[in-house]
Amino acid sequence: MARRLLVIRNPTSGGGSGRRLFEAASAALIARGCPISIHVTSGPGDATDRARQARNEGFDAVVAAGGDGTVNEVVNGLIGGAMPFGLMPIGTANALSFEIGQKRDPESIADTLALGPIRPFWPGIANGRAFALMAGVGFDAHVVAHVSPRVKRMLGPAAYVCDAVIRVVGWRGRTYRVRLNDRVMTVGSAVAAKSGRYGGPFVISRLASPERPELRLVTADSSGRLALFWSIIGLMLKRLDHWPGVSALTVERLTIEGPLDEPVQLDGDILARLPVEIGVAPAPLGMIRPRTASAD
Repeated sequence: MARRLLVIRNPTSGGGSGRRLFEAASAALIARGCPISIHVTSGPGDATDRARQARNEGFDAVVAAGGDGTVNEVVNGLIGGAMPFGLMPIGTANALSFEIGQKRDPESIADTLALGPIRPFWPGIANGRAFALMAGVGFDAHVVAHVSPRVKRMLGPAAYVCDAVIRVVGWRGRTYRVRLNDRVMTVGSAVAAKSGRYGGPFVISRLASPERPELRLVTADSSGRLALFWSIIGLMLKRLDHWPGVSALTVERLTIEGPLDEPVQLDGDILARLPVEIGVAPAPLGMIRPRTASAD
């Protein structure tokens, strides 16, 4: 039977190309017999509120039509309930769509949302807020905090790389304490990943999985300029979790301490501050995935 879908659309995602993709994918869903209801968000938090309301309205799934920030809001609205979610990747980075092998064309999107299997999806939790991709502190959080929205729209994922290369020059290193049960690590930066993808096509860890109730912790031993520049190369080459000066391990929960109120990025937005407690949601959501998918 055709799925009844609530599509939550971020009107600022993707510019003109995002709007055209949204319209074509919506038409393809209707052609497949899927009743769709479209909600256009009015500002931060609106997607979370609407997704939470949808849990009691008889929809079969909620679709996040936007970028990583829209997915984050939808996940936060659905967590704790039984309704699954799907993706209409029309935003800047769309890292989760890369992770599950969702192609960015209208027919593939409609085919997935109408007929794709529902698989378990375990969100991470940072200071009570859910995240779908990663929670990061250190250099990457400062890059996220300063990337211009206009540049993001113009350059897409490359905006983060460009800003990172520029920011390395004036970066003053910091250290953070990562607590894992009775073990304490002093690091230059840390990312707790639920997804292997970072900023879209880049890979932070090939062992991270949204389908398992665990986190992949990737830490840099140093936050010096040379070490950071070297780490950026490892990220672009998709080998960061096996890169010199970088450590990676699988964990279920951790605490990160450092300078009070330092930014913590969740899914590409600054949504928490240090200190931060990070873990995995107590129960999974369902996520609609492509019937055949290749993340690479």
